[in-house]
Amino acid sequence: MPDRETPDGASEGPPQEPLAGSNGQGGSNQNPPPNEDGGSAADDQDRTERLEGDIRTGERWLVGFAAAGVIVNVLIFCVYFGQLTQMTEATKAATKSANTAADSFEISNGNFDRTMAQMLSQVAVERAQIRVDQRAWLWVNIPVAPQWEIGKNITITIKILDSGKTAALNVHGGLKVELLPTNQPPDFVYKIGHQSCDLNVGFIFPNTSDSMINSMIKCYVLENDLSTKPHILTADDQQLYAAGKIYIAYFGLIRYNDAFGVSHWVQFCEASFVENLKQITPNIRGIKTCQSYQKTDSNLE
Repeated sequence: MPDRETPDGASEGPPQEPLAGSNGQGGSNQNPPPNEDGGSAADDQDRTERLEGDIRTGERWLVGFAAAGVIVNVLIFCVYFGQLTQMTEATKAATKSANTAADSFEISNGNFDRTMAQMLSQVAVERAQIRVDQRAWLWVNIPVAPQWEIGKNITITIKILDSGKTAALNVHGGLKVELLPTNQPPDFVYKIGHQSCDLNVGFIFPNTSDSMINSMIKCYVLENDLSTKPHILTADDQQLYAAGKIYIAYFGLIRYNDAFGVSHWVQFCEASFVENLKQITPNIRGIKTCQSYQKTDSNLE
C-alpha cells in the first residue's frame, strides 16, 4: 500500500524500530546527555574541591577562634588570679592592722584602767588623809588629883578634850571610878546601874577651854556595883592606900561621830596609887591591866 502523506508532507508509514546500539536518538556515536545545570563532571569536581577548601578554611577559623578564646580565658584567669592575690594580701594587711589596732586598744584600755585605778586609789588615800587630818580626836585628861578626904566622897574630875580640827558629835558612853586591890584589874563593864556616871554631852568642839561645862565630868566611887550610893572615904581606906594595898582606877569607853559621819571610840584607864608602890609590893597586876587598856579606833569609813 502506497505511503500516505501527512498534512505536513511527510509520508505516513509504519513506525521504524530503532537500530541496535542506538539510544533512540539517532545513532550510537551521539554524546551523553548533559547534566541538569548544564556543567560537566570537571565542573562538579572543581566545585567539590572549592567546597572542601571553604570547609577547611572555616574549620581553621573555628580552631583559631577557639584558640583565641582559650588565650583570652587564660588572660582573664591571670588577671582575676592577680586581683584575687592582691585582695588576699589586702585582706591580710587589713586583718593585721585590725588586730594591731585591737591590741593597741586593749593595751590602751588596760593602761586607762590602770591609770584610773591609780587615780582612784590616790583619791582614796588623799581622802583618808584629809579625814584623818580633819576629824575629831577625843582624849581624856585628869586635870586635878582625886578628892581624897576622910568622911567625903572619892570624886574624880574627868576632862574630855577634842584635839582634832572638827567637832565631835553625839558624844556618849560610860565612865567609872573604883577603889580596888592592887592585884585586881577593873571589870571594864559599862551598863546602866553599873557605873559611876553616864556620859552624854552631845558634842565637844576642838580646843575646848576649861570653862566649857560639857567637857568636865565628875565621877565618884560607889559603895558597890549594885549600889548608887557614893562611897565615903575612911581612915582604913587611907591606910590601905598608903600601904600599897589598894588603888583608885578611873576608866571609861567613849563613843562619838566626826564631821564626816564616821563613828569612833576611845577607851582609857588611869590609876592613882601611892608614889612608892613598886617598892612596897610587886603584885600590881590590876594596875598594869588598867594601863594597857588605852586604845582608840582607826576607822576611816
